[in-house]
Amino acid sequence: MSFLKLLKELQETPELITLDFFRRSYKKGSVDKNGMPDSHSWTFALAEDRFKEDFGGGSKTLLSSVVENDITELQKQTAIVNEFIDNTLAHHNIGGKGNITLETKHARSAIELIEKLAIKYLGLMGQDGYTSLTPTYQYDPEEIFTRPWIEKNKTL
Repeated sequence: MSFLKLLKELQETPELITLDFFRRSYKKGSVDKNGMPDSHSWTFALAEDRFKEDFGGGSKTLLSSVVENDITELQKQTAIVNEFIDNTLAHHNIGGKGNITLETKHARSAIELIEKLAIKYLGLMGQDGYTSLTPTYQYDPEEIFTRPWIEKNKTL
């Protein structure tokens, strides 16, 4: 499934994504005898505020207009990249082929928007906490090249 197709499905059925769905992984919390809320109460309230700001516009369900705006922005940012791919790489156009160039800034802005929206909608689906989709190495990936690992055939 493509990311754009997922966004279009969310736009068509926004009633499936509710504030309760968004808060499902947050503990409601409680208030002590002095009226002071515990840490769970704060995060629960923060989740509600975030949903209303980013997705609900004050509503308790996902607003299709929010998704529509994201789809429009995504299509606008990726249009020049799609045209380049169709014209130069995939040859889907009619007429002259390979006459379009792609500047790095266009590709970079499209990639950055895709990452931003992916992080936003991962958060909507309960996978919050991403600041970037760039992998973080947990080890040195070049370590394999620091020692010889193929034994030489001594009979040759």
